[in-house]
Amino acid sequence: MMGVEFFSAGLQELVMRVHALLVLLVLLTLQAADPLSAGAAEPMRVAVVGLSHDHVFGLLGRPRDWGDLEIVAVYEPDRALADERMRGAGLDANLYYDDLPTLLRETKPEAAVLFGGIRAHHEQTLACVAAGAAVMVEKPLATNLADARAMAAAAEDAGVALLTNYETTWYRNLRGMKRQIDAGDQGPTRRMVFRMGHPGPVEIGCRQPFLDWLLDPVENGGGAVTDFGCYGANLATWLMDGQRPLSVSCVTKRLKPDVYERVDDDATITIEYPDAVAVVQASWNWPHSVKDAALYGATGQMTSLGTEKFRSWRQGEARPIELAAPELPASDAEPFAHLAAVVRGEAEPNALSSVENNLLVVEILDAARESAATGRRVRLQP
Repeated sequence: MMGVEFFSAGLQELVMRVHALLVLLVLLTLQAADPLSAGAAEPMRVAVVGLSHDHVFGLLGRPRDWGDLEIVAVYEPDRALADERMRGAGLDANLYYDDLPTLLRETKPEAAVLFGGIRAHHEQTLACVAAGAAVMVEKPLATNLADARAMAAAAEDAGVALLTNYETTWYRNLRGMKRQIDAGDQGPTRRMVFRMGHPGPVEIGCRQPFLDWLLDPVENGGGAVTDFGCYGANLATWLMDGQRPLSVSCVTKRLKPDVYERVDDDATITIEYPDAVAVVQASWNWPHSVKDAALYGATGQMTSLGTEKFRSWRQGEARPIELAAPELPASDAEPFAHLAAVVRGEAEPNALSSVENNLLVVEILDAARESAATGRRVRLQP
């Protein structure tokens, strides 16, 4: 009987231990499923710097219950614009500041997202990184290379990230096409053609605060050549793994001078590499909105289809095949989740958003504007 009792007690103790272990596993599973449960990181504290860029609605309309970031302050020189957009987004009016240094000193954001004019990126970035805040700007990084270099140096000195956001960075199909290239599926890249743009910012109904600087050659750095030329330069730099171009040529047009009196509305940029060429067709004269990429290698080609699929054809195949790109990881699927992951130290800036890529983008755009003005091909310094 004593042996039976000893066996029963041992079995009971084992059952209790197994039960405790199961409870612990359930709790750990629930905590992992809920990023804001006890012990998880608090939301990233974000300041919105500028509200005039229409792309700001991507942030203002982002679900707050995702819980990965919290808007803690808003800076916008135009108080009426700030009131309108903050009210529409359900943001407390007390978050408003009319002075950026005061905002940074009082709210101490971990990151700042810039949604104003491109020329303002320089001064605003210097202020934000000096206060220890990481920065994400809407494309392009700056209106000129000198400003871009100063911004990059300041961010590096402060030890914070400086990212540039493009809509195309989050297209699944472009990532899928890059994987195909890296795998050697179409041989060395020989030609890249990017069609970027829409019928025009006035024609598609961009709001006046956006147009006030978008159509200003100083505040925006140019018209379509800047607005959509940067997309192609960004993608070409990424697809060529950061290789430095040999030269840049560009022709700009003003096809609607009655609408766009001060800036170009059409640009064709040719970027020459040692063994490849990229052609960026940037325009406010397309009959529809377009962001397409066609990539040609020595033994095959690929063409984007929307944002998720692409068409691939290789020598020896009877016909092209249509492929669906896989889902992107959550921390690299949209701009603000990626920014939060970078700030938290959970990820490095992806290659499309990186400082290295975007310094070269601004250099290409500088060369493109110089080429358009002089009618000559501009060689980039080694």
